[in-house]
Amino acid sequence: MPKITSLDNATSNLLQDAVKFFQLGIPLSMEPFLEGLGNRNFLVTTNTGEFVIKESLFHPLEDIKLEMVYLDRLLAHNFPVPSYFQGMNGVKIFQKSDRIFWAQKKVGGKKKKKTPKVCAVLSKWLAKLHKIPCEGLPPRNHWMSPAFITRFIESLQNSHLPYK
Repeated sequence: MPKITSLDNATSNLLQDAVKFFQLGIPLSMEPFLEGLGNRNFLVTTNTGEFVIKESLFHPLEDIKLEMVYLDRLLAHNFPVPSYFQGMNGVKIFQKSDRIFWAQKKVGGKKKKKTPKVCAVLSKWLAKLHKIPCEGLPPRNHWMSPAFITRFIESLQNSHLPYK
């Protein structure tokens, strides 16, 4: 039985199901971390490594699939972003009842000080990002659109999830 930190039973069971779906190994520990406005993140350690499993808080399934289309484009052009795992059936999304999860390998990282060298590296990556062709990508609803803001506010008002 994995070590579980601060998770309700339903979420714990769903995370264990997601670990099986994404074939991540035997779960050793699962804990919430870095909760955002659009999703909750869980650090899951298995016998094969560390993973991040994300749960959508209010994004519809179609928006998550669209994000994956954009991510796949970045990966196809060798832009260094963590990819999402495919599940047993080749799908990158695990859905059970009204809850939606997706998973990726936990990647290391450090906070960098804002120095001219760091800014130069960042600007080179931004330049590479802007050279990736957008042709053929579907239109994307983003946080600046009125529809997104309205839907987000409504989801917060109707949310069953506690916000601090």
